[in-house]
Amino acid sequence: MRKSALTLIALLASLCATLLPARGHAQAAYPDRPVRLVIPYAAGGSLDVVGRVLAEKFQASTGQTLIIDNRGGAAGQIAADYVARSQPDGYTLLLGTAAQTSIASAYFRKLPYDPLKDLVPVSLLVNTSNIVFVSKDFPATTMQQLRQQAQAHPGEISYGSPGNGSVSHLATALFEDRTGLKLLHVPYRGAAPALNDLAAGRISILFTLLASAKPLLDSGKVRALAVAGPARNPALPDVPTLKETGIEGADSGVWIGVMAPKGTPGAVIDKLNEVIMQALRAPDLRKRLADSGADLAPMGPQDFAAMLAQDAKTWKDVVAAAHIQTE
Repeated sequence: MRKSALTLIALLASLCATLLPARGHAQAAYPDRPVRLVIPYAAGGSLDVVGRVLAEKFQASTGQTLIIDNRGGAAGQIAADYVARSQPDGYTLLLGTAAQTSIASAYFRKLPYDPLKDLVPVSLLVNTSNIVFVSKDFPATTMQQLRQQAQAHPGEISYGSPGNGSVSHLATALFEDRTGLKLLHVPYRGAAPALNDLAAGRISILFTLLASAKPLLDSGKVRALAVAGPARNPALPDVPTLKETGIEGADSGVWIGVMAPKGTPGAVIDKLNEVIMQALRAPDLRKRLADSGADLAPMGPQDFAAMLAQDAKTWKDVVAAAHIQTE
């Protein structure tokens, strides 16, 4: 009996020795199948531009496809909730913004997920100031003229956004508060449909990124009046900042970063960050993003988490100071 027990123990030990290296090899092989990158807006917006550029480099680096999955609606909350509820294994990721995280925590009273706990930072990609765009037929070519039009027609001049609680929505609400203007909000299911209606003249104003609007700007279907940031955009050297036009405290922008479900192993997050940082160092990717108007701001998980915490406080203060009605 004792000899049989010793034999069994020896067999089990041999089996474990065989399996453990295989398990370690499987972990080291991540990713060993396609990875889904969920974009919380319709195709054609600024996040879509960034996501598709990243996808090319991801496949070249890992040999696996980065599947772009556009899931618009509810200012990106549908997509964020989907990712938050996904298996935390690194195969379902969110290309997120403040709208699904720091703004969501400040603006929405009830959400199906915790925006600051159920999604963990992986890599920050870009951080870019908004641009104030108007339709080509809007009767204002400067911010001063826009203010005059809005003052003459309070509550009648419309502005679009990718949805209630989006960065664009709160950025314009902040602009209203700082200028004392009253505009008419028209929410959409992403930046792309809002831009289409701006080009068609169905709405008059849109705060969004140059990456989203550049094709329409280049074709003359929309016009840029101001940069909602501390400095002019190098791609638009003749467009002044809001501060240069006499408007203080109304700066806003959009950061874009990759996030994963809470509980994703640290080794997987580190691998993802390594692949993404490598992609962001590629000269051709940097040029493509710069040409689209995106400002690169690469950060790893720890720095991204610290930035996110500060961003949440900033938007909470904005919502309170601008007396923005929460939902």
